[in-house]
Amino acid sequence: MLRWFRIVNKIRVARVIEMYQLASTNALDIFGWSERPLSGLVIYKLRMVRQFLILACVLAVGLWPAIGYGNDGPEFSSQVAPLLNKYCAGCHNVDSPEGGLSLESYADIFKGGMRGPVVLAGQSESSRLLRVLMGSAEPRMPPEDEPQLKAAEIELLKEWIDAGALGPSGVGADRVQLIVPKILPQHQLGKSITSLDVSADGGAIAIARFGEVHLFDPDLGDVQKRLNHPPGKINMVSFSGQGAKLVTASGTSGLFGEARLWDVAEGKLLHTFRGHRDSILAVAISPDGEWLATGSYDRKVMIWNMNTGEPVRTLAGHNGAIFDVAFSPDGRVLATASADATIKLWSVSTGERLDTLSQPLEAQYCVAFSPDGSRVFAGGADSRIRAWQLVSIDKPQINPILFSRYAHEAPVVRLSFSQNGGMLRISFRLMFLRPSQISSTHSILFPIRDELLLAEWMGLSSRINCRRFNENRRRRKRGLTVLSRF
Repeated sequence: MLRWFRIVNKIRVARVIEMYQLASTNALDIFGWSERPLSGLVIYKLRMVRQFLILACVLAVGLWPAIGYGNDGPEFSSQVAPLLNKYCAGCHNVDSPEGGLSLESYADIFKGGMRGPVVLAGQSESSRLLRVLMGSAEPRMPPEDEPQLKAAEIELLKEWIDAGALGPSGVGADRVQLIVPKILPQHQLGKSITSLDVSADGGAIAIARFGEVHLFDPDLGDVQKRLNHPPGKINMVSFSGQGAKLVTASGTSGLFGEARLWDVAEGKLLHTFRGHRDSILAVAISPDGEWLATGSYDRKVMIWNMNTGEPVRTLAGHNGAIFDVAFSPDGRVLATASADATIKLWSVSTGERLDTLSQPLEAQYCVAFSPDGSRVFAGGADSRIRAWQLVSIDKPQINPILFSRYAHEAPVVRLSFSQNGGMLRISFRLMFLRPSQISSTHSILFPIRDELLLAEWMGLSSRINCRRFNENRRRRKRGLTVLSRF
């Protein structure tokens, strides 16, 4: 229907008027009305014929693009590419891409230039290519001393973009690639650490930075392997139970999310898990190593087969981003923490929702099971730690809350237990506005019983500071502070 309204173009309006005048003249000649007086009935019939002819002309001209181009708009190879090669490729080619932009091929077009993307599929009014051709953006192209595109040629490019900007094979550009302006940093700084995990045996530390993962040997004090990762923020890294495999979570906001499974010994990529519509923020491997759970900003949780890389089921029900996922020690229950201020428990085998823990007041950033699987712990933006008794294992039941403790003024972002289950480690985030506006993280060790709790400073930086502490000492030493009783 939208194509019918494009007759407002001057060329098409002229075509409608010409067709109408010709049809009206022929109608008068056929019926002989031009040679005899017209009665009221004849005038009425003539008006009906005129309205029919107008409608026919409008339909014919409105459907003209569909007849000429098909449902996919103008064809790239035969109609769009020749125009770009004629008017643009002289300055924007692979050998001399002015402004970092080449328009020689379909792939080059969607790589964009130094100012970002030039074609936004389906959005001609926002596409820089059309804007510079029409003079609504600077600099106007082609230059004044070069041949200019005709109005019909610009209209053809507009229709190609609005139809989806399909390529030679009738397939659109890959949405996974985010095209943004290329801005060079003024100073070269080390990449910040975005996530970190330690293998169960303590023999390896996975350090995630933007676009890369380093496997660090704590005994040798050096990086042993570098895992090449697509550009972008790696939101989480997690070792499997025995530390033989590592999973990473990443993606591009608003485009896609993906998790990658690596062989730690060889540094080899085993599987890529892609199915979310937004960045993956959390991953967890089941204790038996059979399942992978991923949580995304798209508010969905997906369970994957670790051996095949195929999705098994999708869990929907949260109304906010998924910040953390955790399997119970027996692998039967999956817990998810969300921005909707709830913790949900799911059956791994069936995907059934077992319970919704709605006591939190604000977004929940982390969730963990106790080592014996009898309790569920969670923390988030309300700075509290809550614990529930886990009873909904085989069927939906209400899991009673055991306690709620105020942890710190800052949000709680991570929970983990010591191997013997006697200590709960809690990480919370602080934002310093001065002097350099650095976001930093603290860690607290909460004894499960009435013992002392300890705090350790961990700055978000491009370095790792390894500190050891003695639990029996009750004095400040290298960032270690006794705070209070639990």
